[in-house]
Amino acid sequence: MVGLAGVTFALMALAIWAVWGEDADWPWRLAMSGALYLLAGLATTTGLLLTTRPALQRLVLVGGALTVLAVSLTLVPIWRDTEPGGTLGKAIGASWILAALALLLAPVLQRWSAVGETETGDRVLGTLDEVELVATRRPGDDLVVTDRPRGGERLVLRRKR
Repeated sequence: MVGLAGVTFALMALAIWAVWGEDADWPWRLAMSGALYLLAGLATTTGLLLTTRPALQRLVLVGGALTVLAVSLTLVPIWRDTEPGGTLGKAIGASWILAALALLLAPVLQRWSAVGETETGDRVLGTLDEVELVATRRPGDDLVVTDRPRGGERLVLRRKR
């Protein structure tokens, strides 16, 4: 990814400064091809960083493959200097839509799948000497606070005076 970024930067700089002749159109095409593949790689990498579950990471990889396919199909009419035909145009559109769905759906599913998870352990919210304020889901014979604090109130541990 870093190598592609460096090559794309060099190609863009050379294309901007018109190192090649005035009529040379291929440097721009080459630079834009590298930039599009770089964006496909960045989208895939971002999706992998946003997901932790193996199934969702596989979905991101499928989305990355679809993005590479979409970029490749998009570059065909650019390099040939022709209008994309009806079939190629539909294939380009479908591959971009499927790639976007896969890459955008994976982080959303990651977030939604984490909503129903419950922590099984106890959480110590605060301590005072040998006394702990604990949040738990297990019933026990400890002192349980049944009243909820009213608006603006907080639970506080303090020493008896």
